[in-house]
Amino acid sequence: MLMPKITLEKLAVLSILLCLFCGEALYSNSAIPFPAERRLIDNICAAGGQASKRAEAFHLLLAIALSRKDLDTADVNRYVLALGLDYRSPASLESLRDPLVRAYAIARLPDFDPSESIVFLHGLLSADIPNDDGGQIRSAARIAYWESVLLVTAKTNQSKISQLERLLFERFDPASDSSVQTWAANKLCDLASASSLPLIRKSIAARDPFESGKQEVRFCEARVEVLSAPKRVDALSSVLRRPDVFPDFRLKRWAVGELLNLGSIRAEAELQGYDDRLRLQLPTTSQYLLWMDLHEQVAARERRRKSVQ
Repeated sequence: MLMPKITLEKLAVLSILLCLFCGEALYSNSAIPFPAERRLIDNICAAGGQASKRAEAFHLLLAIALSRKDLDTADVNRYVLALGLDYRSPASLESLRDPLVRAYAIARLPDFDPSESIVFLHGLLSADIPNDDGGQIRSAARIAYWESVLLVTAKTNQSKISQLERLLFERFDPASDSSVQTWAANKLCDLASASSLPLIRKSIAARDPFESGKQEVRFCEARVEVLSAPKRVDALSSVLRRPDVFPDFRLKRWAVGELLNLGSIRAEAELQGYDDRLRLQLPTTSQYLLWMDLHEQVAARERRRKSVQ
């Protein structure tokens, strides 16, 4: 029997599209843990965009982040109704207390209210965080804290770059230092800060002197080179039209994620064109999965944009 011709790149792109783009969650039947709980958190943030619901939404988000002991299923359902959320499959209390779900709630705090988040996260990081054996919550809290600080204090690109360069070498907590440093390096790479490359190389080499660290440096350099073009959407779209220089196709994955983050009509048109090009060469089932995944991500970004309007 003749089998459809599928290149290694197409298989890799498809499998990655069914997971995460740049750490963002998908709400499809993929391997992403706790999709219902993540959707609930995004809906809480969206509801908080309305002044009349802001206090209740922020209160519920903090209750999930803190895994508050007095929060029970009835409380969650009452908040869901009060906030007018379209949520037909309530998350279980046990799931809402999972460290991955709590970390996701914390990661959404800067989008909700960066000024209030700075105060809350500073207090959270000043004490022991319960039920965080894997360190996910502390890592998420530190990154969310600095995201909030940048949103509030960094009024220019250069001030943002200066702050991120300092964070490349921050020492606060050995269990989460690497996460913060990696986040800062990635932010600088995505800002196309060519002047920061020597510091980025030094930071990566200090925490990962192996081949994986060298790959991380090359990936950063590639992103900076791509984004040297005058228009970001043109630069990112060009990546989708040429072979990927990385065997795991990380540059294409990154470009897709960045185009989704732009959320513009032109960016979505470029993604649709990429979807169409892949669809012509993939078997029927894969066509459907790829189409579903791209559109789920666009919908997820739309929900997030509404939550901060």
